[in-house]
Amino acid sequence: MEHFVKYSNASLNNRVLLILDNHESHISVEVVKYAKSNGVTLLTIPPHCSRKLQPLDVSVYSSFKTRYNSAMNNWMISKPGRTVTIYNIPGFVNTIMSQAFSLSNILSGFRSTGIHPYNPDIFTDDDFLCSAVTDREMTSELQKQDVSSITSPSVAAKVPSDSTTVALPSTSTVRQSEPSTSASVFTNETAAPRINSPSI
Repeated sequence: MEHFVKYSNASLNNRVLLILDNHESHISVEVVKYAKSNGVTLLTIPPHCSRKLQPLDVSVYSSFKTRYNSAMNNWMISKPGRTVTIYNIPGFVNTIMSQAFSLSNILSGFRSTGIHPYNPDIFTDDDFLCSAVTDREMTSELQKQDVSSITSPSVAAKVPSDSTTVALPSTSTVRQSEPSTSASVFTNETAAPRINSPSI
């Protein structure tokens, strides 16, 4: 944050907006206080939206990855049989860095995310289709089932005469072999009615 304040010339008279994702490593009380005292307004984007809302992801990084893969493919075609090593990577990056991180690419990222110029209609209804799965209304029948499963956990119906069956609140069933002629069914933590099986 100190680096950002220094190079953005942020101050209380020259306020700056910093857009970042809301990962916990980026935000702390100290960072927020420092930003506020130096004229930096922090704006975090919602989780799982950086593919659409983060300018670097939208235009710069995608362009960089495409150009990097192209540079590596060209190198492998021109040097068949040789293996790419870490010593070749700076050469690839050097040739594509100025193209991927160009001013036009950076500005395109802000424009295509609707940040600047501000455009709240940049996304269509199709962009929100993924979230529509969780927007379904719960029917009255499902609500009744949901409530009944909370208030009365299910119990085991059949109890063989040679075993003890215990129905846990999570509806799991535990069986324990036992030569006894009786079996107990626990429907909840307080009540434990006894069921006697016919003697053999």
